[in-house]
Amino acid sequence: MNTLHHPQLKFLKRSVIFALALATAGFNTTANAHSNFLKASGRSVKNRNGTGDNVYLRGVNLGGWEVHEAWMSPMKGVNDEYSLRRVLS
Repeated sequence: MNTLHHPQLKFLKRSVIFALALATAGFNTTANAHSNFLKASGRSVKNRNGTGDNVYLRGVNLGGWEVHEAWMSPMKGVNDEYSLRRVLS
């Protein structure tokens, strides 16, 4: 005797098919994601695990962005960070 009704079987079949489709789609994207790493050798960086074209990296360095310099706000007697803190406090 079958305890599952017809709509329940239909839902179960669809769920299994969807889960299998989702699992196989995941394998394809995982393989593609691992095939395009950057690799550095000396001063050059190349794509496709080091076998492709050179990649030119661009960036911004924020080191020292809070350091006071005299041209920013000219004040008498303030030539460096220590002097600025002494005058302001």
